[in-house]
Amino acid sequence: MRVHNTGNHTKMNQKGFSLIELSLALIIIGLLATPFLYQYNTYTNRRVKEQTSLSQMTIARAVSDFVDANGRYPCPTPYTRDEDATDHGREFCPPAIPVPGTCNGGICRATGRDANAAGGPDPVLIGAVPYASLNIPYEMALDGWKRKITYAVSERMANGSITPFDDTQGAISIVESDGDNLAPNAIVGSQPYLLVSHGDNGAGAYSTSGVLVAPCPAAVNGRERENCDNDADFETPGLDATGAGLRTLVAGAQYSDDVVYYDVSGLNGLWSYSAINNEDIRNNNLGYVGVGTPDPMVEFDVGGDIKAGTTHTIRYCDANGANCFTPDIIAGAGISCDGTSTEAMPGIANNAALCDLALPPGIITGPPCPNNQLANAVIGGQLQCVPYP
Repeated sequence: MRVHNTGNHTKMNQKGFSLIELSLALIIIGLLATPFLYQYNTYTNRRVKEQTSLSQMTIARAVSDFVDANGRYPCPTPYTRDEDATDHGREFCPPAIPVPGTCNGGICRATGRDANAAGGPDPVLIGAVPYASLNIPYEMALDGWKRKITYAVSERMANGSITPFDDTQGAISIVESDGDNLAPNAIVGSQPYLLVSHGDNGAGAYSTSGVLVAPCPAAVNGRERENCDNDADFETPGLDATGAGLRTLVAGAQYSDDVVYYDVSGLNGLWSYSAINNEDIRNNNLGYVGVGTPDPMVEFDVGGDIKAGTTHTIRYCDANGANCFTPDIIAGAGISCDGTSTEAMPGIANNAALCDLALPPGIITGPPCPNNQLANAVIGGQLQCVPYP
């Protein structure tokens, strides 16, 4: 006996996307995502560069504070120190090892110019930023790619052997990509220190764990190699007409993605520490110095007001250089009349104290002014009192 199923059959439509439809969908998604990916990549690159610049400026300020407090530059910390090392980020001023031209223990010693004219090259130490000795966060010792920033310093300026401190004794040479030598104080190769971020590819940089990210390029990549070959010569991309850095990311001998920071204030050579007192500075400019004015007319010309707790000067004059008086007129023993009670000094005029006879007895009949007030007139024998200004 045959049994027939008389129930209804439902036909299921399981049709999916065809390859053509899927391809069109991917193309549309790609077209929509391309602008977003471009903007995201631009944003990421900008953030990396901004962080690198922030780190280098933070380090530079900390180095300046260190010099002010210690009378020398800090030594570098070893490249190869891991984050868990007890001396991580501490400066290390090495003894005789490594010898010039070699590296040892994460610090390299290069040979720079003969800064002290002693008949031999002065050494340069190269390592990582000693953030702990500079009292800055560890993150500020890293560039935007989270790699250690290279710190090179003239060794004699870091080991305290220069007394009194002289900021012209640097032994590091910086050359722009166009061949110009950046010479502070008009002395070639006299940069005290500099900072290098090894850029996008990290050639010559060390990771946070103290491992080399990528080896220093071969000699054919001259510009890229100059900042990681552990000598005392460095190269900065320089600036174009708009002030932008001339970074070149095209493979070859001209490739340069490094970000080099050097102390601009040291390069202008306008000021240096006094050889007599290390807390004083002197002006090295042969011409005039202007503050707030592009055209100074005297040795130190300030276009505006100066706020200072103390000043040392021989005389004070008006804007025309006339009507001068000496400081003792208004300070010290000079601010007096005859030294008796018969005269009072209501002011200063004609380069001298202005003295008037004191009031005869009986002119003032009223009470004195209360505390925190002063008299500015007498009317009918009564003092007219006003609050202190």
